[in-house]
Amino acid sequence: MTLRLLFLCVPLLMLLVFNSCRNKNKVVAESSFATNDTPQAGDSVVVVLPASPDAPQRADTLVYYQRTMCFGSCPSFIFIAKSDGRCYYEGQNFVDLIGEYQGNCEQELIQPILDLAAAMRYDTLQSVYDNPMVTDLPSVITEIEGKRVINRYGGPRLKSLYSAIDEVIARINWERLENKQ
Repeated sequence: MTLRLLFLCVPLLMLLVFNSCRNKNKVVAESSFATNDTPQAGDSVVVVLPASPDAPQRADTLVYYQRTMCFGSCPSFIFIAKSDGRCYYEGQNFVDLIGEYQGNCEQELIQPILDLAAAMRYDTLQSVYDNPMVTDLPSVITEIEGKRVINRYGGPRLKSLYSAIDEVIARINWERLENKQ
C-alpha cells in the first residue's frame, strides 16, 4: 500500500513543482512611482518585473535599484534617484521600511555611485545575467544613467556597487507617502 501511495504522490508533487517553476516569471509588483513624475498616495501602476531588461527608466532617473522577491526571506524593494534630487523607495518584503517613501538625495550623495559605476565600467556590462534552469534566486536590477543590468545568476560581482547604493538609502531621511482610503 505504501509503494502504491508513493507512486501516486510523487507524480503529483512533480507536477506541482514544475507548474510553479513555469509560472515563476509572471511576478507582478505594484509601484506608484515607477513611471510617474511625482507620486500621489493611492496611485498605482502595474509593473511586470523583469519584463524588459532594456526598457530604461525616465531620462531624469540617475539610479534605479531593485531587489526582487524569492520564495524565502529575501529583502525586496525599489529605490529610484532622480536628477533633480528627489528619491523614492518602496519596501516590499523583509526590509525595515515597508511601503512607499520619498526623500531628498542631492548630487553629492549620488555622485559616489556614479563614480563607482564609471570606474567598474558598468556601461559595458551585459543587460542580463541569468540561467533559467536555476530557480528561486532573487534578481538585482540596477540602472545607472540609462544602462540597465539584471543580475540574477552568473553575473559580475557588483557587491561594492550595491553596498554604495544601500549606504545612500540608509542616509536619506525618508517621509512615508500616506495612502488615500
